Amino acid sequence: RIGRAEDVAEAIAFLVSNSFMTGQVLTCDGGLRFAA
Repeated sequence: RIGRAEDVAEAIAFLVSNSFMTGQVLTCDGGLRFAA
């Protein structure tokens, strides 16, 4: 499905709130890069 701004906001909130994360590239595309 096409993502919403809320989807991206939730991913960003997770990355900035998790103290164990020190750096990561997170693809937030709803799985489109795995399209058949």
